[in-house]
Amino acid sequence: MFCTNCGARQNDDAKFCTNCGAALTPLEPVKPAPAPNDAGRVEGGPASSGERVQRQQSMPQKKRGGVGRVVAIVVILLALAGVGAGAFLTKGFGLLGVMPRGSVNDYSWSELSRISEEIAACESDEAALQVAQSYNLVGTDGQLDGTQTKSFTLTDGTPAEAVIIGFRHDDRTDGGKAGITFMFRGCVATHAMNVERTNAGGWEQSEMRSYLNNDVMDRLPDDLRNGIVAVDKSTNNAGESTSADCVTVTSDSLWLLSNVEVVGEMDAADYKGMKESTADINNAEGNQYLLFKNWGPMPTGTSETMVKSDPDGAAVGWWLRTALPTTDDAFLAFSDSGKARVNGISDEMYGVSPCFSL
Repeated sequence: MFCTNCGARQNDDAKFCTNCGAALTPLEPVKPAPAPNDAGRVEGGPASSGERVQRQQSMPQKKRGGVGRVVAIVVILLALAGVGAGAFLTKGFGLLGVMPRGSVNDYSWSELSRISEEIAACESDEAALQVAQSYNLVGTDGQLDGTQTKSFTLTDGTPAEAVIIGFRHDDRTDGGKAGITFMFRGCVATHAMNVERTNAGGWEQSEMRSYLNNDVMDRLPDDLRNGIVAVDKSTNNAGESTSADCVTVTSDSLWLLSNVEVVGEMDAADYKGMKESTADINNAEGNQYLLFKNWGPMPTGTSETMVKSDPDGAAVGWWLRTALPTTDDAFLAFSDSGKARVNGISDEMYGVSPCFSL
């Protein structure tokens, strides 16, 4: 049978409606239509107005609790709109923010870009790490260890993987900090720094820089390319030099690491047989990224963590953007065994492992 108050279906032996609580009356068998009486009124037909009023007064009313709950929710939302709504909606509630997931690889590039904005807005590196940890972008110890990677596919079908190397490290060209910086885990190609055997003009004038921000950029999937922000990079843009004045700033969407960004600052004694100015110039090309601080690659030694492969999976030496200031034809690189500070002649083919920020 059905409730005569709300219409909900009920068991035939039920006494009260399970939906609205109204008393239930079993349906009477259908009777033949009665004949009119002497007064012209059909027995059992429509009730008079007085009878209808009396019947309505005796019927139970619907509960109104649902309306009250809706009103309460509206009041709360209106209060949030005036006070602290931004904090409520941007930390894991899936409205304006991003729901935390298990790992970097579980997020889309669009979601990582939004998380990057939240990290960039932090007032300190410590606060940035706390936000990163809330989204599982760091290890259980709150640090980067090289497992924070995201897999994707280039437009030509080549599989690729990027690893987070730092938070709030790079300055956006349009102002403020870039929240997250990535590096390709492997090499997207092998390429010469310059067709000619020269390092004149350093990174700024290199053919490698043009290759990255055109050919390689075009190979990135749209969702990643749309999230990349240009950042300012300090580099020896002269080539052969004895003064740190050769270090100037370029704006880049894709770039190669500098020597100091990987191994950290070096003393003049580390550059055996070279001019003392070499350390000053190389150390002016930025600061060491968090991942490499944790990895601790030796400034002049070999580290397994620094071994990279080409698209075919073969170990390959890979370029840094640091022009060697004591020569007119070399840039620094890592060897295929992970040895630091290899002098690569600019027209030689080494691996290309770009970095980018969101």
